[in-house]
Amino acid sequence: MRHTVSGILLLSLLFISFNLLAQDRQKREFGIVDVRDHNVTSYSQDPEAAGVVLFEKGRNYWRLIDNKYIRLIKEVHVRMKVFDASRFEHATVFIPYYRGKDADEVINKFKAITFNGEIKNFVGESAMFDTEESSNWSVRRFTFPNVKDGSILEYSYQIESPFFFNFGGWNFQGDLPKMYTEFTSEIPGNYVYNRSLIGTETLDINDVSLKKDCFFLPGHKINADCEVAVYAMEDVPAFKEESYMLSKKNYLSAVKYELAQYTDFYGIKHNYAQDWDDADKEMRTDKELGRQLKLNYYFKSELPESIQTMPDELKKTKAIYSFIQSHYNWNGKSPFFGNVNVKKAFEAKTGNVSEINLALINCMEVANIDTKLVVLSTRENGLPRQNYPVITDFNYAVALIKVNGQEYLLDATDKLIPFGMLPERALNIEGRVLDFKEGSYWYPLKPQEKNVHYVNAQIKLQEDGTFTGKASEINTGYLAVAHRNSIAKLATKEYLLEKLNNNPLVEISNHEIVDGEAIEKPLKENYEVRIETEQVGDNLYFNPFVLNNFFMENPFKLDKRQYPVEFAYNRTNTYILSVELGPNVEIVELPKNRAFQLAGNAGECTVIYNAGDGKINLRYSLKLNDHRFEPELYNDIKNFFGSISNVLSNEAILLKQI
Repeated sequence: MRHTVSGILLLSLLFISFNLLAQDRQKREFGIVDVRDHNVTSYSQDPEAAGVVLFEKGRNYWRLIDNKYIRLIKEVHVRMKVFDASRFEHATVFIPYYRGKDADEVINKFKAITFNGEIKNFVGESAMFDTEESSNWSVRRFTFPNVKDGSILEYSYQIESPFFFNFGGWNFQGDLPKMYTEFTSEIPGNYVYNRSLIGTETLDINDVSLKKDCFFLPGHKINADCEVAVYAMEDVPAFKEESYMLSKKNYLSAVKYELAQYTDFYGIKHNYAQDWDDADKEMRTDKELGRQLKLNYYFKSELPESIQTMPDELKKTKAIYSFIQSHYNWNGKSPFFGNVNVKKAFEAKTGNVSEINLALINCMEVANIDTKLVVLSTRENGLPRQNYPVITDFNYAVALIKVNGQEYLLDATDKLIPFGMLPERALNIEGRVLDFKEGSYWYPLKPQEKNVHYVNAQIKLQEDGTFTGKASEINTGYLAVAHRNSIAKLATKEYLLEKLNNNPLVEISNHEIVDGEAIEKPLKENYEVRIETEQVGDNLYFNPFVLNNFFMENPFKLDKRQYPVEFAYNRTNTYILSVELGPNVEIVELPKNRAFQLAGNAGECTVIYNAGDGKINLRYSLKLNDHRFEPELYNDIKNFFGSISNVLSNEAILLKQI
């Protein structure tokens, strides 16, 4: 199967005109650090940065190796300056490389040095080690030694690649600010690549020219001309990650290349850019994928007869889902193609995402349930390209089931996910349904709508100034999954500390979990509480929200955000508190009732107090009706959650003993 390079087309660049902006290219010679780099002690455009990229350059071109192998060569040279070593997180460098069935990309000509004044610490190749990241990708990494405030870190390497589709591109933006970053491509005229610029930063250098006779093969009379493109940016700000966002891969400023066509040296043209009809045909006829989707004969004997003969279609579908979900332990891997053996995984009772969900599809087909394979890219992996197929964009596979006119997306990898609900990692806007009869199509990856966190507590003031009482808590949807995961991973004491946000003023006892393993039901918890107050003379200060830490802190802190806020799913938080004060206490100050909203009914929050007859009743309600907000709404979102966190963290009831 052919693969093309992944990327999201936010802004297409027409690299047609030969355009050179009035900007000088910068140069650095490896191993020679001059005074201009030593004198950089901070970066004025980002004074809080722990370091800066002084210079980096990438260059991709073709070379004939040993007079018989044509290889794509990728050269990288980076020089960084460390300002604050205690916060600098880039002393370890990661070099990804592609592995195919018959060949791998090769990393060579590696050099790395730590400069501390006149002292140089060289990094040898023995300091490098490899880890396998997926079926086709590995990462080689190394760590600079003796990193201090003021260190200059420099490295370079070269990759020889037999995979011309894996041209890649260049990230102009990263986690550190960059003073200068440049990428050059030298592409023979018989190769045609589509190019796109991602992100919001603009090119300072955009120079495209023609280089005559740049590439030749022995025995061929005519040399190939090359298109030489130089793209560069100066003073590129660091990309600032924040809570509730999709993968930063979607937003980093970068240039991406995708192989569209090449003409071999015999004059034959080969097309790589496909439309979805081409991709459907290719996947339909792929021997590996086809074999894994046609194991009905095997699963007919493995799926219990009692499930196959169920008369109710929906109950039968749920039983099959439960059968596969309970049979497997997911190994944490998620290849879409390659390293997939459904039968072997079933026998081992462990497998990757594709093996588990292809087994689910096979079992559904045994039971004559209308089922299709859906491929998607996880939130962390980035959004898949939609205007034409890029198979390597996808790293996950689930099932689409149609029963009694209703459609359900199913993923059996997670034992805590109920029927008809995708795990949060898979909620990445849209996936591609592979319908080999009618043609594939995009399908929305919608979250479950009802995700509720509900707390109801009744407490009473005691003579020693503490409050004691009982509380009950209910979580549904994705919030129930999150709590069940915490319960499964943590010991009881750690779970309770996490629940209370490590608040030393609150103690929980007699904690009880109801329907903890019944994943189709809401998760219920009952417990007793003891809450200390702050006493100043005869006055008692009491935070009424100590049992509800839902968005206790505002997750939005950036002054400006150029990418969407993505909560993954809607959510509701309801908190009801009843406080019995007794006859010897009076209310000195009660917080005001509040209400604030997001524009367009996207969210609302209300805080209502009632007091009388020695009691205080509080009802707090937060509703987030949308889960995705465009960047222009960021200030509204930031202010909304700032108001919420201020209420939850800073408001107090003032009481006085009389």
